[in-house]
Amino acid sequence: PCNIEKRLPKIRGCPKFNHLYLRTSGRSSKPSFHFTTWRSCHMLWLHYDYPGVPPLDFFHRLTRLPGFNAGFQVDEEDDFWQNTESLNDYRKHNKPYFHLRVNDDDRVDITGNPGHRFEYPGMLLSSGYRMWFGNRGLELLGKERLLAFPGAHHSEELENGAIFIQLYENPREYEALENRRRQQEFRDWLDLDQLESTARHQLNRMTEAP
Repeated sequence: PCNIEKRLPKIRGCPKFNHLYLRTSGRSSKPSFHFTTWRSCHMLWLHYDYPGVPPLDFFHRLTRLPGFNAGFQVDEEDDFWQNTESLNDYRKHNKPYFHLRVNDDDRVDITGNPGHRFEYPGMLLSSGYRMWFGNRGLELLGKERLLAFPGAHHSEELENGAIFIQLYENPREYEALENRRRQQEFRDWLDLDQLESTARHQLNRMTEAP
């Protein structure tokens, strides 16, 4: 068995690392978590099967971690198809792709997908089933603006000041037209597409800096 408590001291002692993947033993690869370092931020990815998803309070507590800026909870399969840019993924899974917009380099254009995610300096942003915002996420998007979004199934300010938003009730009904509409409306409400364009230029400058 993977005794995470015994491994955490070693993890904390690492001055820097780009990828960490821990998972349970046995047949299932879940629950598991990945820790990755991108250009501007550190990210923790948690993977659970539906029957084993922790209670909501567990995720609320994660917003208390030092440096927490933003997080989201989505269906893993939906997240994959909202974000893959590979035509080979569609061919391999026998999914139709002739309706997709494809760039000159044969990459799928995912910018029209309401659930696609993008890196903004210091965080990863998306529009999904559940979302949390703290610290720099609140500075960027505004607490009042987040809470004022009229299409949320539920929204609240947590005790630590972080904002929690749930767009729709059932996480498995992500393909329902009403839920897709809410995802897109949330993107539009916060001008996420404009932020994505701004982030692309900022991150390029960070990469080019000596």
